[in-house]
Amino acid sequence: MLRSSLRGAGIAWPALVLAALLAAPDARAVGFDLTLDPALSELDPADGSPAPLSGTLRVDLGSLPPLVGNTTFDLVDVAVTGGGFSITLDPDLSAPGLGVLRPDGSFLIPNLFLRLDDGLMEFDQTLSDVQGAFVPCGGVTCLETSFQVDSLGPAGLIDVRVVAIGEVPEPSPWLLLPLAGAAALRRRRAEIAR
Repeated sequence: MLRSSLRGAGIAWPALVLAALLAAPDARAVGFDLTLDPALSELDPADGSPAPLSGTLRVDLGSLPPLVGNTTFDLVDVAVTGGGFSITLDPDLSAPGLGVLRPDGSFLIPNLFLRLDDGLMEFDQTLSDVQGAFVPCGGVTCLETSFQVDSLGPAGLIDVRVVAIGEVPEPSPWLLLPLAGAAALRRRRAEIAR
């Protein structure tokens, strides 16, 4: 029945299948960069004064928003400095920042593997259950999170607050193709009914 109604509406079956395939969400990860806002991002040691953080993050998402379910969230690059520290992902691991992004914009990285360098020594830290969210902020998107790291030195525990700003890629225009096809089908049916 569907096939005959499509043919009667002047839409070729193979073209509809091709359109559906092209409109399917891209299975490849979509990457984008975020820049830390030094006015809102900081290191706050238990023993010492707060210091602003600056740098960049790179995130890969398993699929583009708007999301209908959870998708992969992969923090693939960290280049952050502040308070005498340089912070990167642990280069010895293949996916040191892999987590999940939920449809509400919140994310969870079960284990975030960082490498910290205080100028005297490099050391690795594993942070458990790093949570945060993507939130709208002034026409762009902000990633917000906070956690603690251990300096392994006189600074003791350090509270870290990150607010990074960037533009999350827009959905592909191919995603709108099924809507355009449905509208054309409705118009054609209306013409036939007259």
